[in-house]
Amino acid sequence: MKSNRDRCAINVHKDSIPDVGLGRFIEGYNNKKDPFNYKIFWWLLLPIVGWIAFAILVLIWLLSFIFTDKNIVYIYDDGFLWYSKTFYGKKTSTVIRYNEISNIYMYRTRQIRIIYGFEKYDRTDVDFRVAGKQDLLLKKKFFYVNKNEDINKYSALMYAAMVIMQRWDALKNTGF
Repeated sequence: MKSNRDRCAINVHKDSIPDVGLGRFIEGYNNKKDPFNYKIFWWLLLPIVGWIAFAILVLIWLLSFIFTDKNIVYIYDDGFLWYSKTFYGKKTSTVIRYNEISNIYMYRTRQIRIIYGFEKYDRTDVDFRVAGKQDLLLKKKFFYVNKNEDINKYSALMYAAMVIMQRWDALKNTGF
């Protein structure tokens, strides 16, 4: 079974990699292949009301592919490209070189619901910011569901954020 990191990784042989002048392409991640929980369908197949709910869930599933945010992150030797397509079809791409970065901040907040005294993990919200010498270069908010913080079960954007932070930290320590 493929790990979540392999599933989110961009395939160099199948996907086109843009050349934005950042050097050799290293790795990239996209969230187009984030899993949909199919287990709920089997419980809804039994009763007649389940068929109606099944049709509604299938419609929601199909619409989620059309109207969800699409993010692709390309990581290179000298920087990275963060490409986004929003719910309304607005496309943005941000090219950032590692030598333009002064600091990277990643704030993670675990969301816990308490119902009748029972705590239940909901998701982890991430606020990822890349600060430049003068201003904020990139600000992205996303979430992932990973109750035990297993490194193999992060979302594609979390993998990309971790790789960006590791590469920038390694280059910062060498004094690039």
